Amino acid sequence: MKKKIVTILSSIVIIFVILLMLIIHLPRNIQRDFLGVQIKAGEKNDETFEYVLLHFDGRFQKAFLTQASFVGYVVLESNGDVAEGEVNIRFHPELGGYLVFYSTDSSVQNNIGSIFIDSNFKQVTITVAEPVEGNLSRIHWSSDDGLIICAPASTREEAIIMSNDLMKNYLENKMEPIK
Repeated sequence: MKKKIVTILSSIVIIFVILLMLIIHLPRNIQRDFLGVQIKAGEKNDETFEYVLLHFDGRFQKAFLTQASFVGYVVLESNGDVAEGEVNIRFHPELGGYLVFYSTDSSVQNNIGSIFIDSNFKQVTITVAEPVEGNLSRIHWSSDDGLIICAPASTREEAIIMSNDLMKNYLENKMEPIK
């Protein structure tokens, strides 16, 4: 009798855990607008500062046995300049994801850089890739002098703290923290 009760309780707990995991990891619609800042990394670059409006509209799925993903549309707007496009981002736990805008017919792509998010898609850092001097077909980003878009943030200090936190696994394996 005691063994039967333990088996039933164990089964209930297992079913509850499975249901909870499914609910947490189901894809969910994301429609988020952020006000953030664009800064240039590096202590010598503290004068580079712009406000940026970010808009995400799509479906976000947390990772369970696979990588987290976001499929949808992204808009980045700053000083009247707009970059937008369809995206299909797969987030690696340590490397973030690649932010590549695709045209609606998927014939043209624009590699913006890498994107890092928190687990609830409430904080975002984008490292903006720039052409390598002397080889315009290659792009590069560095924590010494690379462009960063961070949201929600309203100051350079907030952006640096949030970016270092979101990118900590990436930075500790590859380069110095952002200053």
